[in-house]
Parts: sequence; structure tokens; C-alpha cells
Amino acid sequence: ETQTVSARKSSKTVSMTVNSAELTVDRGDTDENGNAVTDTSTLDVPAQVISDRVLVPVRTVSEAFGLEANWDNGTQTVEITSEQEDESWKENKGTIDLDTLTYTGNGVEIDGKNIKITEGGDFTVSGTLDGGNITVDTESRVKIRLDGASITTSGSPCIYVENADKTYITQTDKTENYLTANSSENGAVYSKVNLEIKGNGTLYVNSDTGHGIKASDNLTIEDGTVDITAKNDAIHVNDTFKMTGGTLKTVSEGDGIDSESIVKIDGGTVDIKTTAVPVQAGAD
Repeated sequence: ETQTVSARKSSKTVSMTVNSAELTVDRGDTDENGNAVTDTSTLDVPAQVISDRVLVPVRTVSEAFGLEANWDNGTQTVEITSEQEDESWKENKGTIDLDTLTYTGNGVEIDGKNIKITEGGDFTVSGTLDGGNITVDTESRVKIRLDGASITTSGSPCIYVENADKTYITQTDKTENYLTANSSENGAVYSKVNLEIKGNGTLYVNSDTGHGIKASDNLTIEDGTVDITAKNDAIHVNDTFKMTGGTLKTVSEGDGIDSESIVKIDGGTVDIKTTAVPVQAGAD
């Protein structure tokens, strides 16, 4: 009906209109007013319908997703490649002691009770922190291992991921971990990038004002137990919510799981108690 074709990878969506020279890229970001931030560029060749199929310029679409497209004229072949994943972040292993506000490893800054992770790494967090939080702001990947950790905040998320290539929150085996946010519109956990929750411990999330866990990108629960109590949605994601195992328990006045895109539950146990909608998906 709209003569539009779109492709999505992670939070990024590329769209074109047939016979139009304009390509639009929605990077999954929003401005301060909550409006989508998009970029546009001009195509050498627009999308076209040929024999009931929509053909798009492969190089432009590939490059929009950060891939490289090469043409071999001799073999008449197009090769699309992506860069190898950088695993060097795993070598930076550190600890963060919430009781003493001390740390080991590189890329950790502590200002009062506010802890900031500025380099990729694998950080084990333990102890109790009241009135502070953990912020992640780096171009690399970060794993936060909760090892008997308890964080209580007022007016902000307990864990806030401003930027990262990807973030993991892992519960150490057989541990109980608590994230309690008071008066936080963005909930107890707020990630602007892909977030994966895993580990065979238990994570208790409590938010008396906003969502329990909020993600601007994809959110995956792989295993372990995640127990959420929230004033608004227990889980609110702008992209895909995926669950492959573990146990998810939620009590909320908003939706149990609210995704503006896709909800995909492949395994595990889900127990949702809400006065709103148990599972709300904008797409599938």
C-alpha cells in the first residue's frame, strides 16, 4: 500500500520507497522529546519493482548496517562481509566493592556513591550501595556480574547503560541480588543498547514509579530468575524482547511485558500478574 520496503538489524531500520531516491535510517535513538532520530541519504539507484519483486541497491543497504559489499566482476559475485568481533574487552577483569566503594581493573570511576564504567570489561559487583548507582558509558562491551549485590537509588536507575557495544547483567550462581529504584521514571534498570540478562542466581528488581526494566534496544533473558515488581510496565522495550530460559516473575500495574516490536519466548517459565495487559507487542 505504501510501496515501502524496510530491513532491520538490531535496533537499526533502513527503509526505502519504490522509485524514490531517498533512503532513511532509523537508528533506534530518540531525542529529548521522545521522537525518533533518523538520517536520510540519496541513492544512486532507487528501489524498483521488477517481475513482482522489490530490488534494492545491495551496497547502500549493506553499508547502512555497517557491512562491506564488494563486487567481483570476473565471477559476477557480490560478497558481503562484517568485521570480526573484538573479544579483547574480556581481558579487563575487575571487581567493584559497593561496601567500601573500591575497585580493581581498568575503566572504573567513583564519584561519591556514583560508579561509572568507562571501558569494556568483566566486572564482579558485590556488597550494598544505598543512594548511588552504576552507569556504563563506553564504546566496548561490558559484563556486570552481580555477586550478592544490593543497590538502592532515589530518582535514577540502579544500573543505567548510556552507551556500550552491548551489556550483560549476570547473576553469580546461587546468589540473590537486589535493584531497588525509588522515584525513578526510567525504572531500576535502563539500557539504551542491547542488554542480556543471564546467570543461575536471582535478580530482584523493584521500581515504585517507572518501569522495572527499560531497554531502548533488544532485551534477552537467557536463564536464572528475574523477579520484578513495578509501578508501570515490568519490562518495557523499544525493540525485541527474547527469552530462551530461566524464570520471569512480574507484578506490575502496567503491562507485564511491553515491546514496541517483537516478543519471542522460546523457553523458560513466565508468571505475570498485572491489572493491565500481560504481554503487549507492537509487531509480533
